[in-house]
Amino acid sequence: MPPRKATWDVKINGVGYQLANAGPASADGGVRPSYGEQSIEYPAARQASGAQNYGNWPAQVEAVWLVTDTSEGFGQKVFDSANGRYYYGFADTRIPGQVTLPPQVNSTAVTAEVRIFDHFERTISGTDTLFLCAGRYVKYLTDPTSPDANSKDLGTGVNATSAATFQGGHHTPLTFVAQQMATGVPQPYYTYDGSSNTGTWALDNRDSTVAPRDCVFSDNGSFTVDNAAPMALTLSSLNASQDKVYVTGTQPFEGIKVEMNALNTDATTLTVKYYNGTSYTAVSSLSDGTSESSTSFKQNGSITWTLPTDWVPDTITDSSDSTVSSNGYHVELTWNNNFASGVSTNDIDLIQRDTALFFEVHNEKLFRISKESDGFILSTSVDGALNATWVTVDKVTDLSNPITGMKSAGSRLYITSEKGLHVLAGSGTTIGNEVWPHPRDFRDPNNGIGASTWRGRLWSPSRFGLYAFSDTSGYITIDTTVNPAALLENDSPIAGKVTCFAGDDFFGYAIVRNEEDSKSYLLSYNFDNKSWHTLLDLGNITSQHMWVSDVGHAANPLLYFAAGDDIRYIVLPRHSPNTLQDSNCRFDISTTNVGQVYLGRFNAAFEYEIKAFLTGKIMADNLAATETVTYEYRVVDGGDWNTLNTFQNSPVGTANFGTTVVARWIEVRVTLASGSTSETPVLRSVYTSFNIRFPFKRTFNVAVKLRELGAEGQGRINQVGRVATFKDTLKTAMSSSSPIEFIPLDKTESLEVIAVDYRVFSIANAALKTPEYVGYCEFIEHQATVRGTHARLSAYTHAALSAYTHEELQTL
Repeated sequence: MPPRKATWDVKINGVGYQLANAGPASADGGVRPSYGEQSIEYPAARQASGAQNYGNWPAQVEAVWLVTDTSEGFGQKVFDSANGRYYYGFADTRIPGQVTLPPQVNSTAVTAEVRIFDHFERTISGTDTLFLCAGRYVKYLTDPTSPDANSKDLGTGVNATSAATFQGGHHTPLTFVAQQMATGVPQPYYTYDGSSNTGTWALDNRDSTVAPRDCVFSDNGSFTVDNAAPMALTLSSLNASQDKVYVTGTQPFEGIKVEMNALNTDATTLTVKYYNGTSYTAVSSLSDGTSESSTSFKQNGSITWTLPTDWVPDTITDSSDSTVSSNGYHVELTWNNNFASGVSTNDIDLIQRDTALFFEVHNEKLFRISKESDGFILSTSVDGALNATWVTVDKVTDLSNPITGMKSAGSRLYITSEKGLHVLAGSGTTIGNEVWPHPRDFRDPNNGIGASTWRGRLWSPSRFGLYAFSDTSGYITIDTTVNPAALLENDSPIAGKVTCFAGDDFFGYAIVRNEEDSKSYLLSYNFDNKSWHTLLDLGNITSQHMWVSDVGHAANPLLYFAAGDDIRYIVLPRHSPNTLQDSNCRFDISTTNVGQVYLGRFNAAFEYEIKAFLTGKIMADNLAATETVTYEYRVVDGGDWNTLNTFQNSPVGTANFGTTVVARWIEVRVTLASGSTSETPVLRSVYTSFNIRFPFKRTFNVAVKLRELGAEGQGRINQVGRVATFKDTLKTAMSSSSPIEFIPLDKTESLEVIAVDYRVFSIANAALKTPEYVGYCEFIEHQATVRGTHARLSAYTHAALSAYTHEELQTL
């Protein structure tokens, strides 16, 4: 009889073993199985076992991604399915459940030397009229397509910096317009009565009752100072070759009024000089009203000149005593001959017009900021007349920290400077430095420029941010969450400095300038959910003033913003935030603002799993031959975009991906196009279907028979491996963590496994009267494999499921 063929149940590293009748007892007294196999999903690098593509992944195991709401704003490159943010794009995504083309921008030129600083409105003969403070010009318009009509030309080098309309105790509302030289030299403010588009523009009357800060007689460099009215100077010892008289004001002035006590009788000619920052130079158009018969200071009179445009305050000091000095705007008076003996004055007053840098109305009072030699001074008036009565409130800052703006918001008057924020105290009598987002030693000349009041707050650009200030129970609070620059992972081009802000009944608007590409972008802010939305690429412009006005359109408000010295505007909806509800709204169809929305990177909440992308689907309204929606995608970081399909038929379009679109993630871009500014496709939702095959590993628990004897006898069945062979194999494998071959019970495949544990047991066998040895071992697959699954809803959190509708869940 021939020997029987050797049999084995499993093989471990090439050695066959027969399974034990039962595994050894467990700790709780139970019996382990002699063979156990279990598969577990394992987050390891995928080892593909076969092609993964559309063709061999049946549709019934697909899962669906649905984008219904991009209204939570832009800013993240990596898509986060929990919050719905998208990358960026020039489309209107503010209304939940719809995406449309952005608004149309209209542009019109305005002749201005620098930029548009401010605006105001007046009703002229029953017609609302908009006025622009555009550099040296004040322009007026009733139609934004014709904005270049002059109301006032202030002259070369002058800028109209601020305007406010106030009636007060005066019977006619006056618009107060501040002006200064481009060099920063203060100029007298104008008033405009609004009687016509050009109306009456007037400077306040020269005031001859303003006392100088001081009058100084410099007798060969030794000072005699009079700083208390009346300004009486004894000039009998005046030596023309070495003596001077200085008259000082805190603001630039246009002359002095001299009241003589003892007259000069010797022939003299007066010279008047001012300080231009470098040296004292002669004033222009000098008129000496104290001169008679070529003798200066021979009679009472006024000495006048043309107000210098480069006058700078300075300090003069006694040559013999440095503690005696005079600071301010000085004029230096000298004569070509000595005075007669006994000459003196009773009084000297300034001939001065009030200057202003900014105006604002707050709590039924008119406020102004004036740039004076002592610093920036806040004053207030309640009468608002042509010659308004001004009362000094407080000094805001010194000249080293220039004021950049002043706005009334809620219950507070806010004043911004290059280094901070200043707020009028509740009493209205003092200025306080309140909270500020930056250290005080940080300076930005654009702090506060482009600020606006919206919803009871001051929305103020500052450095690279936008901040909202408000009064809460008497304390100033700052909201930093409104800052679009706070989007930490934003790597889109839409980044940089906020340059201006304004708001309408529904949304806020801001312009962000990216200095890297010299472009500005229009953003819109949803106050309710605190989200920013990108609307338009405005090109290479700088805009520092934005406002909303009803002037210029018969039925709709307009969003105006300056583009350098031009203006641009957008038609805003009237009764609803949704532009689709207002036929007057128009949509952008330019090649610059293409109507694209980047839906971002999508990984289906399984970031490291390979997906096969199956179909792309859109739901949209208003589609036609010229109103289309194009679905594009890419699966390579920064790679080219591939067009899946362009859809022209409402309401649903579906297209299959190619058989090779397999990747860990996908980025989708949707492009809207239209042939008419009055029509827009309305994108409702985007679907991307995909399939995932999850990796898994198998674990094995094996109990085998072992023997202790040496060589087999002739004819015996080789069915029991040796104890030493078993132990040496497992010990070596575990010490090196190296894989070994394992052929499981079904003998259908050979696997590489890692040994996790092994044990050897001795079981007494009364029948054979020899011990029976059992070896127990645990293995885990060395490489993961993949398998198809159903939609695996259990992997989704409740929050993720909430994004699906009931009908969509059924498809899962």
